[in-house]
Amino acid sequence: MKTKGVIYTAGGDISFVKEAIFSARTLKKHNPGLKTTLFTTFKGIKNKFFDQIIYHPPTMHPMKYKIIDMLNSPYDYTLYLDTDTMITDKIYEIFDFLLIYDIGFTHRVKAKWSKHPEFIDYIDFETIQTGFLLFRKNERVINFLKAWNEEMQKNPDKEIRSGLPTGDQATLNRLIKEKDLLNLNGLKYFFLPNKVYNARPWLWAQAKKDGEWKQIKIFHDHNLNKNLWQKINTILIKARHKMSKPRT
Repeated sequence: MKTKGVIYTAGGDISFVKEAIFSARTLKKHNPGLKTTLFTTFKGIKNKFFDQIIYHPPTMHPMKYKIIDMLNSPYDYTLYLDTDTMITDKIYEIFDFLLIYDIGFTHRVKAKWSKHPEFIDYIDFETIQTGFLLFRKNERVINFLKAWNEEMQKNPDKEIRSGLPTGDQATLNRLIKEKDLLNLNGLKYFFLPNKVYNARPWLWAQAKKDGEWKQIKIFHDHNLNKNLWQKINTILIKARHKMSKPRT
């Protein structure tokens, strides 16, 4: 029988470990049969919501470790999640896709990006969001991850930032566009709906408006472990206020 589990990478700041603990707790609440592994640069971490904790020294940027940790996943079927996530329902079903496919992604939300991003559509078909990756351990996936890792290693640690060309997400999407990475080596890939399995905050208000809110199974945003409903309500109130303004 194939082993199935969820992995997290937490380094750089202890807050990421706290987020991962919260995410794993919500995962286990709804999916008690799924295994969890935390890869971390912090020694001595112990928590009942992780079946395994693997330490690696803080010698490189966490975004680089993120890809290496995927390569070193202890499971046959793996879901990688960013630490700032919350699971609100059963997600066992997604692993069945790996009976057919090698790897699964979700897209980024399409938005007008600024200090206060504006929702345009649920899906930006041009961009994969790398806070969620579902994959099986085989040669095709290993080659895919190795190519991503090799490109990521070229980025100096001090220049790596989310949202910049040096980030893991931008690096992967650049490889896909410039080197057709998804279509090399016969990789079998698919996409899951982000508004269900990787709901970033920029789609929350629209999902509420469209009656899609209860379908969300994985929320993804910082501080979900602190003040989720206060945060969500603030976003929804702002969104409603904006929608109520007369167009000029």
